[in-house]
Amino acid sequence: MYNRSPRARPEGARARRLLRTMSGRSVGRRTFARCPRVSIADDGRMSLSSQDRPPQNQPVLNALHRVAEVMSQHYAGGRRHLLTEDVLRFAMIAVLEEHGISPDRLSIEVPLLGATRGKLDLVVDRDIAIEFKFPRDPASEVGAADTMTLGEMLSDVYRLAALPHSQRLAVWLLHDRLAGYLARAADRYSFEWPTAAGEWLRLPAELPVRLPATAKAALKSLGAAVVEAEAVVYRSASDGVWLVALEVARASTRPVPLGRGDQ
Repeated sequence: MYNRSPRARPEGARARRLLRTMSGRSVGRRTFARCPRVSIADDGRMSLSSQDRPPQNQPVLNALHRVAEVMSQHYAGGRRHLLTEDVLRFAMIAVLEEHGISPDRLSIEVPLLGATRGKLDLVVDRDIAIEFKFPRDPASEVGAADTMTLGEMLSDVYRLAALPHSQRLAVWLLHDRLAGYLARAADRYSFEWPTAAGEWLRLPAELPVRLPATAKAALKSLGAAVVEAEAVVYRSASDGVWLVALEVARASTRPVPLGRGDQ
């Protein structure tokens, strides 16, 4: 007789024991197939390992590591001052071709569905959406520039989370100083920020109202939603420069307007 009474989500340790029991073993008279590899946080949250994602998405993830190498070669070749977000995007395009994804399967500047403005930086097979950010380190007015950059980066994540695509990626090239600011901002405004591969960006629904005005303004008409994204790549692209790629999950609630934020 099964106990169908509701229970709280198992704690991390108990969830791990449950998975070990069910992974490819018999339980009572039932035999369970091998469970996918998952990561389990201390609070019991489970997430699919990158090794168990759909196979059609894996070439894109593999390509991101090669993109980091390409950007590293640019830095080593003395081209730091010539690098832009477009260079980062074209590096991704060239590397995808190396991985067997032909140019006819790629589109750039794709209008967002149902949106009055805004375009996706890169779409693969009409099913994988990728947004790029390469914030340059400002020579002055660092504080205001950083809060605006924070808002623009979160805006990309919110937009991706609302899309129907099977895979949604935010790809960033970050210098050390900005990466440090972003981690401190996450502590200040109470949300999770990844600092290594396998860690998560977690944005609570009430986050936008807690952000500084400059960051909130960058969100425009995007609104509050519970959004999570895993850092599938976090690796060096040069001394003091990091390639970060977040795989964004679908938002758990429909975004709602922020009101004055888009005026």
